Amino acid sequence: MGHHLFRIINSTIKANLANLKCDMLLYRSLVMGNQCFFAINKKMTFSAGAKECASIMPNAQIHTINTQTSDSVLQTVMAKMHLNGGDYHVETTSSYVEKGVICRYVDPVSCRAEERSELPGRCMKSFDQKLTFVDAFDLRGSILPRIYNNDDSKAVAKLIGSSPAPVWINHAGSREHGGWREDNFNKAKYFNWFFGRNALDFQCRPDFKLAATLWASMKIGMCLNYGAWTPAEQTDRHNVICVRPADSDFNPPRWNLSAHPSTTTKGFEWPSPPTTTRRWEWPDPPTTTTRRRPGCRTKKTTKKRPDWPGSSEEWPPKRTTKTTTTTTTKYVPPEPVYPRNDPPNPAWFWTMRYYYNWGRILHAFCAPEEQLGCSQMFNNGIGYDRNAGTGESGKTISEAGYYQMKTVCADNHMHLRRLHFHRVGNHYQHHLVVTANGGIFMGYVAVQQGTC
Repeated sequence: MGHHLFRIINSTIKANLANLKCDMLLYRSLVMGNQCFFAINKKMTFSAGAKECASIMPNAQIHTINTQTSDSVLQTVMAKMHLNGGDYHVETTSSYVEKGVICRYVDPVSCRAEERSELPGRCMKSFDQKLTFVDAFDLRGSILPRIYNNDDSKAVAKLIGSSPAPVWINHAGSREHGGWREDNFNKAKYFNWFFGRNALDFQCRPDFKLAATLWASMKIGMCLNYGAWTPAEQTDRHNVICVRPADSDFNPPRWNLSAHPSTTTKGFEWPSPPTTTRRWEWPDPPTTTTRRRPGCRTKKTTKKRPDWPGSSEEWPPKRTTKTTTTTTTKYVPPEPVYPRNDPPNPAWFWTMRYYYNWGRILHAFCAPEEQLGCSQMFNNGIGYDRNAGTGESGKTISEAGYYQMKTVCADNHMHLRRLHFHRVGNHYQHHLVVTANGGIFMGYVAVQQGTC
């Protein structure tokens, strides 16, 4: 368990090095899927800007509206990074004008043979099995499609093919992330689709009607915000499209804390077909079994001393030997005992996440499970925003998890330190201490490999 726990705590940090490398550039930066965007405010020509991008991050190029990605992606990048498009080279026609540049680095991604890569950094797979929204929404390791822009809509349409049928779309996520645009009449334009869980009731008016009113046409339609109809999530069954991050440095495989250590390095797996219970079944992790060689059978016997009369078998006499030795006692610490076969309990951990302030200049690190500490940090920081960009940077051990580990680990206190954050000016600095010394406590972290 010691080695496994150390890998759990540290592997997420190592796996997110690509994200942190982009986030910690000395420029405003943004990670989207398998792409790293960063803005250089220095005024320069287009050619000089291209060299500057490549010098900061190899193979990075200037991101303009002439690239393969659509204008909506560039607009999203500028909005999230709080940039004014007029100050940057967004077209190649401005090559001789001195402006800033928005650089874009694309990390190579890979999808499996049975998957489609219609969207940057994402793998998609279509299932013909019709499921309720609740069953489809609960698929582990993947998500339902979210329509952020028209490119996402076209990708889903291309995957469905020429014979469209109702499919489930994560509508709540689409609206939350800007897939909807409000106008003066309190209406919302949507991009071809209307399905899934939603906080509000929407009445959909497609361009043509089908028996299943869930289906929206392949053209742009309108939905009124004051509708009274929502999908019957518990009973309606429709086709399912699953989306997962493509394999890349920016989207490494997730660790499964509940799995056996021998299976944690296994990559993403799509679920098996649904059983008769209409629920998706995932294969259990393999268990280690001991096989006996054919023909080899052993029987444990206990030999008793013959004590009946006339027995011819005699026990040999007990021999005793007296020896005198002189020894020098030297204390040797006991070897730690690690229950390696038992995986750690996921409830013992807090997820350490990092957040930006509104200008994406400084980061705030906190564990959302520790609500009091996070709230204190956000309230006393310099404009930290939970929605201004965030990512997972590792795992910490909670206070309750620490005391649970004391019951199974021989040296749990030897290589663990308390992670505290202290405010210095307008930001927070971290300190690793043995005992509490004030500040905001964010869990225990391992400082040496082999920590139990």
